[in-house]
Amino acid sequence: MKHEVGSLTNGTPKTNTLRGVTYYELFNALGQPTYDNGSDMDKTQVKWVIEWQDEIYTIYDWKTYDREYTINELNTWNIGSKVPSYAFEEALINLIDKDVVDTFKANINL
Repeated sequence: MKHEVGSLTNGTPKTNTLRGVTYYELFNALGQPTYDNGSDMDKTQVKWVIEWQDEIYTIYDWKTYDREYTINELNTWNIGSKVPSYAFEEALINLIDKDVVDTFKANINL
């Protein structure tokens, strides 16, 4: 079923916090953010909307009010969903770790 992305994120409050992950790691693992412009009143600068195992999850900064900070320094992200997000967070961290390992392998000469 095709949905408007905005309607999918309604009712996805913060359920967890993703720590120690940068914008660039998220970008490399997930691609371009779904929303790449500041929200109303700039409470979020970027947001990914992910469908995983038939549930909708959002990954977003919250109240940094500064796009440059969000992209270059932020390493704590909110995860929003209608259901507990621990399994999603674990899968995301594994994806990021795999991406880091693949990038490392691609950049070394043996």
